[in-house]
Amino acid sequence: MRKCFYAITVIALSIFSLSCSSDDNDSNNNASLQGTWKLTAWNVGESFDLNNDGTASANLLDEMDCYNNETIIFAESNVATYVSTSYADIYAELEAGSTTEYDYTIECIMEMESSDAIYTQNGNVVTLTIDGDVTLIATIDGDTLSFVVPDGYYIEDDEFNVVVEQDLTFVFTKQ
Repeated sequence: MRKCFYAITVIALSIFSLSCSSDDNDSNNNASLQGTWKLTAWNVGESFDLNNDGTASANLLDEMDCYNNETIIFAESNVATYVSTSYADIYAELEAGSTTEYDYTIECIMEMESSDAIYTQNGNVVTLTIDGDVTLIATIDGDTLSFVVPDGYYIEDDEFNVVVEQDLTFVFTKQ
């Protein structure tokens, strides 16, 4: 009887394990990439008060009015279009009497630019090659697509010295 109980337990755990694993893989493999994805977060490791309102955030989109309508449009033919409507020039100036605290100035430059990309999807990993030059590896999780640009966020002072440099995580949400 003990062997039978053991065998039934092993079979039940195997079925449970396979069904859980299968559900997870199916949701990732069948995640629909086609459509429009809007930039909803620009995350860095440290919080900043770029707009000098007294509240710092690690999502830099909360700190500026730039990058409000950035989108990636994925077509079924493994072609995507990245649409940019603005970019930010961020400057840092040391606060009077400080050697570590900065006042920030943000200038949003309006533009309308689009870049073509070729993409492939393997499960929850999306590889984008933009303009045949830049390759990004993104992760899709439900209705969220994100990718990290190492040292992609930096701020220079008046003398063009880099005073901040961090990884930048772009987060897009499916519309």
